[in-house]
Amino acid sequence: MASLRDKVVLITGASGGIGAAVAAQFAKHGCRLALSGRNVEKLEETATKCRETGLNSEMVFVVPGDISQEEIASDILEKTIEKFNQLDILVNNAGVFLMDTIENLDMANFDRVMNINFRAAVYLTHLAVPYLVATKGNVVNVSSTAAAVPGSMRFTYGTSKAALEHFTKSAALHLGPKQVRVNCISPGYVDTDILPNAGVDPETIKALTGQLQAVHPIGRYGKPDDISEIIVAVASDSARFMTGSIVAVDGGLQLSAAF
Repeated sequence: MASLRDKVVLITGASGGIGAAVAAQFAKHGCRLALSGRNVEKLEETATKCRETGLNSEMVFVVPGDISQEEIASDILEKTIEKFNQLDILVNNAGVFLMDTIENLDMANFDRVMNINFRAAVYLTHLAVPYLVATKGNVVNVSSTAAAVPGSMRFTYGTSKAALEHFTKSAALHLGPKQVRVNCISPGYVDTDILPNAGVDPETIKALTGQLQAVHPIGRYGKPDDISEIIVAVASDSARFMTGSIVAVDGGLQLSAAF
């Protein structure tokens, strides 16, 4: 995708999983990368992998921080602009998981998940709009099948992702006349550290992943590259007539009511 070369891409949640895979994919296309996340050591590992694709050190910029904090989100964007003087693509990928129900709801946890999964993406996009208008750039949000298919133990997580998908459509409607596209990728279950990072115990993860593998019609759950390649395609000029779309990349998981 020659159209991506030298584009400036800001990726949140780039320290692992889908975010790290997305960074590596954009690196292969010669993009300039701003990598954000809370784990500095893992961000540096992602940066190293990006440089190994052939990017020189000046094309990979590590800008760590907790984007759920407004001042930090603003600082991350400002540093990205200072470094590269433009922004072409924003990938709102940062997210956390929580197992809960409406009955055992804890509002502090609810606020934490909503702030990271939804509010941070809204605020960072808001801040990025002038720069994206200048470059006729685009935004790719990363949601989940949990937005479309409710689950008995993911009330807050699913709610945050459903909000993100509505935001995608609303932002696309408003920014379309300014030639800024906004789309959303909706993965099925992907093999990342999101469950261990949420404190889910190993036995529960083993049982859950076994169940999830069975209910993906394609016969397996996802790998980060299954998602990252689609994100890069949607961010490229190949998708130039695409905006406000929620793209399921889920191995057919939304077709099953069993999970």
